[in-house]
Amino acid sequence: MSIVPNSGKNKESTVGLIILAAGASSRLGEPKQLLKLNDQTLIFRAVRTGLRSLCFPVLVILGANAELIMREIEDLPVYINKNPNWKKGMGNSLKYGLDSILRIYPHLDAVVVMLCDQPFVDGVLLNELIRTYYKTGSLVVASEYEHHLGVPALFDKTLFPELAKLKGDKGARNIIKSIPHTKISSVPFALGKIDIDCYEDYFLTQQLINK
Repeated sequence: MSIVPNSGKNKESTVGLIILAAGASSRLGEPKQLLKLNDQTLIFRAVRTGLRSLCFPVLVILGANAELIMREIEDLPVYINKNPNWKKGMGNSLKYGLDSILRIYPHLDAVVVMLCDQPFVDGVLLNELIRTYYKTGSLVVASEYEHHLGVPALFDKTLFPELAKLKGDKGARNIIKSIPHTKISSVPFALGKIDIDCYEDYFLTQQLINK
């Protein structure tokens, strides 16, 4: 599956968005990307969030169950690519996503890395990552939750070579840990601690959304 540009959108771009959705959801036993919250699948919600942000282009990296998941988003103005080596882990998919997005837009200032299983990510958060980046000049702007830094996170173009070296299950957090604190900024995201890996997480998320 090659990159599929689903929109003729012509827009100046400085910060791209990579949504990682390639995993097999082995702990859940079914594709988490297709779980529904308020009648919308997680993958649809993630892409919609990206499209409501300042990020452009928006690229989705699929892997396991790609054809099935793609049906949920193929009509949206995003780029979609399948990582043929998705089984090698999140780091490999991130590396593949970076290469893919730079082939679309080679002159990006930065990229935001986002997962599809953090249901409380919204456009406001993504935009705050971008605003903080341009305000501070930090190499990394990460989401902060439970006293940890994680994704969604923005990475300056000077870190692209480091992202391109990722292997296996080593993801964006490994890069964040390697950067001096003086070159990192953070944006509070209390609900970032909630991601959906099992049905307990899913039921908890449903309860929070329906409060």
